[in-house]
Amino acid sequence: MLVALAVVTALAAQAQLKFCDYDVTPGKTYTKSDISLIKSGSFKLNSSGTLLEINNLVVDYSGKVFYFTGTSDITVKFIGESTITRTGWATGTFVFGSSSVIRHVTITGDKAILKNTYRTGPAFMYNKNCVFVVEDCYIDATSGSGNYTNYFVEDNNVNLSTTSRVEIRNATVKGNVITNILELVLQGCNFVVPKSYPCLAQNSYGFYELQADGETVADFTILPSDKILDGDVNHDGKLNVTDVTALINKILGVK
Repeated sequence: MLVALAVVTALAAQAQLKFCDYDVTPGKTYTKSDISLIKSGSFKLNSSGTLLEINNLVVDYSGKVFYFTGTSDITVKFIGESTITRTGWATGTFVFGSSSVIRHVTITGDKAILKNTYRTGPAFMYNKNCVFVVEDCYIDATSGSGNYTNYFVEDNNVNLSTTSRVEIRNATVKGNVITNILELVLQGCNFVVPKSYPCLAQNSYGFYELQADGETVADFTILPSDKILDGDVNHDGKLNVTDVTALINKILGVK
């Protein structure tokens, strides 16, 4: 009886995953031949349900693209360059948990371009009491066509009694808004946009969001420390005369 209970408990702890509303079988590699929505590339959830590998995946979908409903800690690893576009209403492109408790999410690997062409919403959505880590990768979560705000990351159930921590480690991250979190930590990287160093501050709803000069940050870029050029005042990745103009404006307080 005890052995049977242990097996059932272990299975229940696995992450359950849906891809574009299709149930995903752990250990199976999915390509266009399995799901016609996939334009190219593949993805695979490992047999223990703890690692999702996304390999040069190109897909457009109107709802949640990857939706985890289990309780395991999750690592998402991008191999090559993937382009994932959300074309309709959804709570997020990657959604980690609804009422379930996923305590730790890690995003890593190579490069992902996450677009949103329908309406405002997050690239990554998770629930309270989670540590969300982005490390050693390149994530471009800026808006797609139509100028819709693409929140980079958002906690769906954050409140001041929860733990909602985002860590970005040695990664390149581009996005529009970071909102509804309680703590943001950068390791081995830093903001280059906006020019005024941002911080977490409460908005009119009482939630914490990324702000600079008292306003919501609408676009941001984070680069690894070894890729930030000394003297690149206007943060365009180049050293030229425009940096002199930017420096003079900064001294004069001109925005």
